Amino acid sequence: MSTIIFHCPECTRRVAVATNGLGFDLACPHCGNTVPVPWENLSSEAQGQANPAESPAAPPRVYHDSSRVDKLANTLLELCSYEALGEWTRDAKQEQDKISEALERSNDGAETSRLTRISGQLRKLVEIAAFAPKSPAEKNLLLKKLRQEKKEIVAKKRETTMAMAAIRQEARQLSAGAGKTGLLGPNALIQIGQGDFYDSSLAARQRRGIRQQKEVALAPLESKKAQLEQELLNLEKRLLWVERFE
Repeated sequence: MSTIIFHCPECTRRVAVATNGLGFDLACPHCGNTVPVPWENLSSEAQGQANPAESPAAPPRVYHDSSRVDKLANTLLELCSYEALGEWTRDAKQEQDKISEALERSNDGAETSRLTRISGQLRKLVEIAAFAPKSPAEKNLLLKKLRQEKKEIVAKKRETTMAMAAIRQEARQLSAGAGKTGLLGPNALIQIGQGDFYDSSLAARQRRGIRQQKEVALAPLESKKAQLEQELLNLEKRLLWVERFE
């Protein structure tokens, strides 16, 4: 039975396998990663002797397993000890190095794009991990800072809510006075006071204008309030995460 030679997609070293192993997975004897035995781009010692005139096979396609980045993402927010954080950081650094090496060896446009995207995802994870405390003293300082930020956001949200309430109150007051006129027009059928009449047509127009002005005034405040609520939610998650460290 002839022997097939292919390059491990993880460490790029040559691996020999019998032809009956084509299409199956095996553990690389050099790096230990489980890799698939490809059907194409193989060099066979027997084939090389039988077909010496054939052109050499194309270099193996570089493929980097992204499951390790997914694992790092899933475990990041579960970290609750300084030792575990240090191990996670070392693993992330090793993965960054492997992705960089794979990018240098990549000869496929689609794979290069995929590796670039994975590298960006890992970079964001490392930025989040850098925020975690590295010691009890750093944890206390960070908690103090986060709690102060929370107070400031809560105060801003309260101010925004009060401003929105004032706009609504003003609109209600204006609507209550809509339609009042001192002239007895064709629609002013109700006398509401000495010399004052209520014009229903005028009231409808004024209330539409008041409602539109209210909505225009509330729109930026509603957006600001939603943004503050999201910031507060994210901050509370960070607080809970930091508080778990020990």
